[in-house]
Amino acid sequence: MYCRKCGAELPEGSAFCHLCGTQTVPVPAAQGDTAKSGSGIVVNQNFDVNAAGAAQREQERDIEIARQQAGELKTRVKQWAGAEVPPQESGPEFSGESAAPPRRESERPSGGIVINQNFDRNAAQSAQDNPGESAQDQEPELGFVWYRIFQVLLALWALNNFTATGTALALSARGAGAYAFTSIAIAIFSTVLFVQLLKYKLAAIRTLTVFCVVTPVLGFFAAAQAERFFASLGPLLVMVPTIFYLKNREDYLD
Repeated sequence: MYCRKCGAELPEGSAFCHLCGTQTVPVPAAQGDTAKSGSGIVVNQNFDVNAAGAAQREQERDIEIARQQAGELKTRVKQWAGAEVPPQESGPEFSGESAAPPRRESERPSGGIVINQNFDRNAAQSAQDNPGESAQDQEPELGFVWYRIFQVLLALWALNNFTATGTALALSARGAGAYAFTSIAIAIFSTVLFVQLLKYKLAAIRTLTVFCVVTPVLGFFAAAQAERFFASLGPLLVMVPTIFYLKNREDYLD
């Protein structure tokens, strides 16, 4: 006999289907085609038996597939569970006492501001590597004042060189060739040196300040004709030490 709902084959005398739990009704074997009286509808009882057999075979196939899938899943679970876990290294170097504390990217203090400790360490390391840049950043106002003074003295220096060149040309026309040559040479040398000193920073500004102050003073006191030659060499007393001074101050190079 077969279950009329799922088509499972049942033993004789079963009251319920062991698969779907439906109450069973005995189905006789193939009895051929019969006609229902008074209805005109032909009922093929063999259809129920054939449909039940096809449903049973399909259900058995589904059950077999499910069993195979369940077996494969159990095998994979066993493989995952039995996978070797690398043992944790132990020893004095990995103990809790000697190990470094956990690295925290940031912490939030009571003020609510996030502080990145890595940034602080990097900034401190950069400050140690470049102490000169930190010192310059800490004195912006002093550098600005020196730069303004340098601009004023630069204009005075240019005026002084222009006046010295004009005086040299006038003396050259009168026959004082030696003094004229010396004055022109000093003017050219001062201009070239000034252009070269522009490559430097605060050290050059301070040195040029002294040079620009000393030059007019030496020219003012050189009133006598015989002393003009020595007065023209006066700026060299400042420029020569300036050259050696700036060579030793490589930290002020651009």
